[in-house]
Amino acid sequence: MFTRQEYMSAPSSAEAHRRFYGQFVTPQIKNEVLKHIGLDRLRASTNPHMNDIPLGLWDTFFITAPPSLWRAMRDAGDVCAKSLGNCVCVYKEAARQILEENTP
Repeated sequence: MFTRQEYMSAPSSAEAHRRFYGQFVTPQIKNEVLKHIGLDRLRASTNPHMNDIPLGLWDTFFITAPPSLWRAMRDAGDVCAKSLGNCVCVYKEAARQILEENTP
């Protein structure tokens, strides 16, 4: 497990960010992204951080996020595990993984 402390101690990089949040992505989370945002909309995004997809859409995942997500984040040492920010980071990482898996 890549802990929150290791993530915060790593040189500031997209790689550390993806490694930390990526470990919490599950098939269930990917399915939720596909169901509520869709592959076409993910592919149409031109912003590297998917900020052209309204933040309100990403925020809605907080309501349906599985309790196991918050437990896993807490186990990784994130004392503020259950937050909108963490939720958006995990779900956007799931979206990145979906795009990678669906790129020819």
